Amino acid sequence: NTPPGNAGGSRLIVGDAANGDSILAWFLGINSGSCANGDLRHVDPWTIIGGTGRYAGARGSFTTDQCSNLDTGETSGTISGTIIVRGR
Repeated sequence: NTPPGNAGGSRLIVGDAANGDSILAWFLGINSGSCANGDLRHVDPWTIIGGTGRYAGARGSFTTDQCSNLDTGETSGTISGTIIVRGR
């Protein structure tokens, strides 16, 4: 377990299409303590750092707010933000 406030980093490939097109995002995770039921809460601000194929030039940001049960592996939460692809 990571103590509250400590950060970790990761990357995510979103929308990996059959032809390999994808969106690449980076986050600096923050362990925000516990959820009401005692599960681990983590709030992660993500930054879109590009993409490939039809997603080339993708930009934006989103935040995930999740509760994870470390015993069962179940996770639930919300995602909110904006991803811009080719000015759309």
